[in-house]
Amino acid sequence: MPAMNDSLWSWINSNQNPPNVTLWLVGVVFCWFWLTQFIQLMLMAENDFPRRNHKWIWAAAFFVVFFVAPFAFFGWKLVNFNRIDKVNEREPHA
Repeated sequence: MPAMNDSLWSWINSNQNPPNVTLWLVGVVFCWFWLTQFIQLMLMAENDFPRRNHKWIWAAAFFVVFFVAPFAFFGWKLVNFNRIDKVNEREPHA
């Protein structure tokens, strides 16, 4: 067995989470949230948005403003959820 670094061996025996693991977990959760919001955006119909090109503006925002866009889109969906449901009831998708 190769010789282990003393600091690594002491961390393994201490049962503590190093900061790197915590940052990694936060990154994984953010990537999951970003991906789910982007998929929901892409699954929405064009008539779910108030104007013609809003879906593509949101899609561009997901790549330009990478860290802010999923949270902004999540908030936009919460505010506009009732309006989207009423539009979908009025005009069924083709």
